Amino acid sequence: MQVIPVMDLLDGLIVRAYRGERDKYRPIVSPLVNSPHPVKVAKVLLHVTGGSDLYVADLNAIQDMGDNLEVLRKVREETMATLWIDAGTGCLDEVLYLMSEIPSCKVVVGSETLESSEELEKIARKCPMDRVVFSLDIKEGKILTREGSPFWGVSLEEGIDLLKEVEWEKVIILTLDGVGTGSGLPLQMYERAIQRAPEISFYGGGGFSSKNELFALKKLNMAGLLVATSLHEGRIAKKDIEELAS
Repeated sequence: MQVIPVMDLLDGLIVRAYRGERDKYRPIVSPLVNSPHPVKVAKVLLHVTGGSDLYVADLNAIQDMGDNLEVLRKVREETMATLWIDAGTGCLDEVLYLMSEIPSCKVVVGSETLESSEELEKIARKCPMDRVVFSLDIKEGKILTREGSPFWGVSLEEGIDLLKEVEWEKVIILTLDGVGTGSGLPLQMYERAIQRAPEISFYGGGGFSSKNELFALKKLNMAGLLVATSLHEGRIAKKDIEELAS
C-alpha cells in the first residue's frame, strides 16, 4: 500500500489545508522543514514516505487564480518525483495540456471541477489510464460536484458505478471536511467502495488520525493513502511506513 505525501500549493508556497476552507490557508509551519518552499518540502516528504509519488494541489488553478506551473516544473526537475497534480481540471483539453506541460505527471480529475458526462467519457477514452486519477470529493457525506456533472445528486455507490462504466482504474475518495483535522478516516465508506468495485485501485485521504489506521487500510486492500498534516504533526513517521511495507 502506498503512502503518498500531499502538498497544497498557493502563490508559490506550501500551505496548510484545513477542511477545504481555502480562504484560511496559511504557509505551513512544520518541525520537518524550516521553509514553505515547495522543493524543500517535497524532498523532506518524499524522504519520510520513502516513495517517488507526490500529490500536489495547485490551489491557484483550482480557484481560477492563475497557476503554479513553473513551480511544479521545478519540483519535478529537483526531485524526479511522479507528480499527481490536481489543478482543477474539468475537461479533456485541460488534462492534455497539463500532461504536455509536466512530463510523466498523473492528472487528477476531481468531481468538484468535472464539467460533464461527455468530458468524463472523452478523458477516459483518449487518455492513458495510467496517467489520470479520479477524485471523488466528499463533503458532508455527499459527492461535491457542479450542477450538470454526472455526479450531481448521486450516491457514492452510483458514482463508483459511473467510473466503472468508463473503466477508470485509480480513484481517490477525498473527504474534504476531514482534511487537516485528524478526526479519523471513513473506513466504512472505503469498504463500501471496494466491495462495489474491487477492480478499481482506491486511495483515501482527509482525516487520517493515527498509524493504526494504516494497518486498517492495508487490511481493506486500499491501494494507498494521501497524507499531509499527519506527517507534519508526527502522527505518522518514517518507521510506521516502513513497518507497513514489511
